Amino acid sequence: LALAVKDGARIVATASWPMEPGQKSVTGRITMEQYQRWSPENPYLYALEVTLRDNQGHADQDRCGFRFGMREIRVDGAKIYLNGRPIFWRVFGDDHYYPETLCPPADIDWYRSRLRLARGYGMNGVKACVDTVSQEYIEACDEVGILVIQEMPFGLSTLRANRYTIEEPFLSFYKAELDGLVRVSRNHASVVAYSMSSELEFSNQTQQSFDFFSRDLPRQTRELAPHALVIDCTGYLNQLETDKGTRDTDFYASVHPQHKKEVLEETEMLSDNKRPLILHEYNWWSCYPDPGDRALYEYAQLIPFWLDGLVETATANGQAELIPTYREHSLWLQAIARKDGIEYARRHDNIEGYILWLLIDFGHWCEGLLD
Repeated sequence: LALAVKDGARIVATASWPMEPGQKSVTGRITMEQYQRWSPENPYLYALEVTLRDNQGHADQDRCGFRFGMREIRVDGAKIYLNGRPIFWRVFGDDHYYPETLCPPADIDWYRSRLRLARGYGMNGVKACVDTVSQEYIEACDEVGILVIQEMPFGLSTLRANRYTIEEPFLSFYKAELDGLVRVSRNHASVVAYSMSSELEFSNQTQQSFDFFSRDLPRQTRELAPHALVIDCTGYLNQLETDKGTRDTDFYASVHPQHKKEVLEETEMLSDNKRPLILHEYNWWSCYPDPGDRALYEYAQLIPFWLDGLVETATANGQAELIPTYREHSLWLQAIARKDGIEYARRHDNIEGYILWLLIDFGHWCEGLLD
């Protein structure tokens, strides 16, 4: 088995190991003497080429490869460090809203353009809501320089309640799914954190549920991806100690006490300061919908019913001519409220980032940074 690390067309490191007939795996080490570190500002990628050769080491029997980046992410006290330097996490939420395709697009170019736009607005991270981002999405994040918080889809739809009293068969099912979801994404430089769940109310969990989400799954993830951060649950609690025991988490992601922080209000974010704190689903101010967006749905798989209802209701109330005014003023109000919230997070001593909700408007919830 031969390995070669490539920087473009140039080979920068090699290694090889003998394999016996029937052997299915091999463990070894390949050393890079010099390398560039991957970061949002410098998303530098290398290629690893893996080749299986015949007994004489000449003819290739099989070959595969993937791209990777060299980076280190860690926490120290209440700070997050990427490659040894403090980082302020400017994450956007993505609710996987795909009107044209419904399912996530399979074209990596589709993600590249959107992620470059997000980077242009200063964003450096992404998190979905109780869901993972797709493989093509991750590969585009590798290229563009977007840090991924990969959140497990444990508790979607009607299963959301079963997390509080979780038992078999879901205990085994979630463990198996976690194993696969981490394995397929752990070699990507952009995937810097794994979240076990979201918005679990710790006080309503059984002891078994707490042990599972806040201890067992984080431990399993650390064994699979020791180079990534782990959070047990995004949502509510800014402390390690609970009445059910100590959480295993590298950082906190918590909703602001006012949920949508009022403009000019400077409410403190209380924390035990034992872990970094980022604001969860933050600053999701909405604006008045734009009926002009209906043309964008001409070839989409969704009917924008909310835009039709808006026009019908405004017309019935004699306010149709005021729609453009409502729209313009609401955009200004949204921008002011959002700017105030972002500056609050930036100034606050114990806030190390935020998850802006959302990047893209989600149907009739016009709360996206982009329309």
